[in-house]
Amino acid sequence: MVSGLPYYVWEVPGKPISIQLPFDIIDRISPEVLRGFGALKRRGAEVGGILLGRSEDGPRRKVIIEDFQPVPSEYLTGPSYNLSENDLAAFEAALALRCGSDSGIVPVGFYRSHTRDELFMDEADLGLASRYFPGPENVFLLIKPFASRPSVGGFFFWEDGEIYRESSYLQFPFHRKELGGGETPRPAPPPRAEPDSSPLPPYSPVADRELIPLAPAGQFVHVARRQNLSILDVPVAATPSKLPAWQGLVVPLFLLIAGVAGFFAYRNVNSSNAPAASYPAGVDTALPLKLSVAETQNQLEVTWDRNAPAIASAKRGVLSISDGSNRRDLELSGAQLRNGRVLYSRLSGDVNLRMEVFPEGRKSVSESIRIVSTDEPTAVEPPPPAAPVAANHSSKKKAAPAAAKITPPPASQAPSGLVSSSPAAEPAPKPPVPPPPAAPAEVELQRPAVRR
Repeated sequence: MVSGLPYYVWEVPGKPISIQLPFDIIDRISPEVLRGFGALKRRGAEVGGILLGRSEDGPRRKVIIEDFQPVPSEYLTGPSYNLSENDLAAFEAALALRCGSDSGIVPVGFYRSHTRDELFMDEADLGLASRYFPGPENVFLLIKPFASRPSVGGFFFWEDGEIYRESSYLQFPFHRKELGGGETPRPAPPPRAEPDSSPLPPYSPVADRELIPLAPAGQFVHVARRQNLSILDVPVAATPSKLPAWQGLVVPLFLLIAGVAGFFAYRNVNSSNAPAASYPAGVDTALPLKLSVAETQNQLEVTWDRNAPAIASAKRGVLSISDGSNRRDLELSGAQLRNGRVLYSRLSGDVNLRMEVFPEGRKSVSESIRIVSTDEPTAVEPPPPAAPVAANHSSKKKAAPAAAKITPPPASQAPSGLVSSSPAAEPAPKPPVPPPPAAPAEVELQRPAVRR
């Protein structure tokens, strides 16, 4: 719906003020707001200035906005429109210039864009309004820009000596067409200048500089032209040089060939290394459990990858220990596999460990490791001799294997005293050492320490 008025009327029922905002003012402020919004990547920079117009008394005060005066900022405190001392000096100079005009148009408030959340006046806005625009005829316009839809505006004003700053009573689309003003009129093209037939002057680098006289001799020095830079000064992108059509196809063609070659290479690698069991992609089938052993004073600490897919879905497992002539199978529950470790005191220099886990609904997964050491295990004193009995009733006790203990793993411990699963030269035979007394396997369930 197209409005028959050349301006938008902002009114709130029950509020003693009416504001007229011409559509051409919206058309002229919007580019400035969007330019600041696009100057920074994160949330853009805020811009602002002075609203110019006049006010009329009546049952409902009428404020008519007729023009505006931008006032730039140094942005010393960030992208928000917080005026520094230099900015305030420029703001006051613009106010004095407009107040002294004979056109009847005076400052009636200020405007600024708002790139923060919501739409509100902060403490800096309140200080600016209290210092320069303390009257009931003053209004304040905040504009929130968006990248994919029209900007949103809202007015604020004095009520009984205070400003409701948390939000605007009425937000409206800051866009001519959305407010019923029709399409934005296109400016008329400038008149075409007649071609100048006079010859061009010869090029001289001096023409690109300013000539500043030095009194009193009247001599001139060449000074490079200075430019006032700010975060809103966006450099103009250089026009790329045109390349032949075939050169523009080289890079896309190379990327296409590389992508096709990479796809077939990836598929061949996956097909040649496909696991026999149906495990998720990315599982290391060569060492599915990552079984490892660390030795400290003849005590072997057996650990594994508790986050391995086979361990995570296992209901139980078996750790088989072959220590010289002794053999032991240690049953482990699923909770022990996911939260524990095994401590084992070896009896000989040749210990073979084999862990087999049984994932639910899948084939068992096993992994072995062998420890060969030339260090003699610490001798264990034999038990005291038993009381003599009759020869025909004597019996021999069988040697029991060493005790195995499951405890939670430490934060990190580097394995030591390990030999790879392919054994080295066998150690020289040594006199048999009496095994220690039989001891049941000790299982201790604890959660591992939380890593920070």
